[in-house]
Amino acid sequence: MPATISAQRPDTRATTTPTPTPTPARRPDTRDMIAIHRVFRREIDLLHRLIQAVPEGDTARAEVVARHFADYQIGLHFHHSGEDEVVWPLLLARLDLEAEMVLRMEAQHEIVARTLKEAAQRLAGWRAAPSATSAGPLLTALNEHRAAVIEHLRDEEDNILPLVEKHLTQTEWDRLGERFAAEVPKDKMLFFLGLILEDATPAERELLTSHLPAPARLLWTCIGKRQYDHKIREIRGALDPRVPPVPRLARWMNRHASPDKSAPEALLRLHLWLYQKSGGRIGHGMIGGPCLVLTTTGRKTHQPRAIALVYARDGDRYVVAASNDARAQNPGWLFNLQAEPRVTLQVARWTVAGTAHLVGRTDPRFQRLWALLNAASDGRYDRYQARTARPIPVVVIEPAPAVPHQHP
Repeated sequence: MPATISAQRPDTRATTTPTPTPTPARRPDTRDMIAIHRVFRREIDLLHRLIQAVPEGDTARAEVVARHFADYQIGLHFHHSGEDEVVWPLLLARLDLEAEMVLRMEAQHEIVARTLKEAAQRLAGWRAAPSATSAGPLLTALNEHRAAVIEHLRDEEDNILPLVEKHLTQTEWDRLGERFAAEVPKDKMLFFLGLILEDATPAERELLTSHLPAPARLLWTCIGKRQYDHKIREIRGALDPRVPPVPRLARWMNRHASPDKSAPEALLRLHLWLYQKSGGRIGHGMIGGPCLVLTTTGRKTHQPRAIALVYARDGDRYVVAASNDARAQNPGWLFNLQAEPRVTLQVARWTVAGTAHLVGRTDPRFQRLWALLNAASDGRYDRYQARTARPIPVVVIEPAPAVPHQHP
């Protein structure tokens, strides 16, 4: 009987095919967008300074600057039109209450385009007869455009990129870059690539170049980089703000030779002295991470007080940590800037005024900024925090906008 029953009742376990578990779609890595945004922030500030530096009547120099303005205009147009056509429709189809943020992006694009068109119209008169008088209206228009761009880029980074990472796939995100590559004039591609790679971190550079076909990477290495350096020297001249990379040996020593030790106080003082005395030619990458010199105003003495600090970039802002070598108390410079938030930054050979503000650990931005600092220092700030019970705060420094010519 058992044998008969067994023959009449097949073993369904042997013939049932298990339902395959769907592979979750890979979410976008939006670091490439942060690197691209950095280009627009840098170049709009540089255009302001380049226009101011053109001698009166020097139409040849004005022509060089005007051509670079046109390149900025092309890059921004294709970047924003790509978002309008590729990214926003996908997000709007998948969002409910958050759709308002995407609609705000579209409205900001219109403001950015309008202010840029106004600047382009005023550029024509200055280009034909460069002078302080003709530059005034142009610089005013550029300031309005800069304000619109900065507001838009920050809003997108803070509110839209997290939605992209949540609701889009990497394949969908890649279409934005594919569209840019297909529509941008071919004679501009290597130059635009150079603009993006110029201030990219090693991780960003690896991400950006990994998307390039092998022939394109070879073309950039053999020809593009040299052409870019030549063109950028022609454009910027004495205003070239490029920050030197951190030497590989210094970065290796920071990571492996003394990962849990701070540099001796005497070496730190020597580092600051070399940084300042060399005008930033020495010191930016001397201790294994990108360093700036922060000058605050003493809250009691009212005298300038300078210190060299490892920094990270957050768009156009600079981020530092008040680690104080993991001591139990906050460093003196933190109290100085809390009393007077106006500070001065020296980043390599570039000096700019700025405004500093504290970001505590309860601030929703803190974890992202802390991660940026750890990436810039090979995890040193996590190790500092492990050595002290004091919550180490983060400070964000926003450079002051360029100031237009003053006319009597």
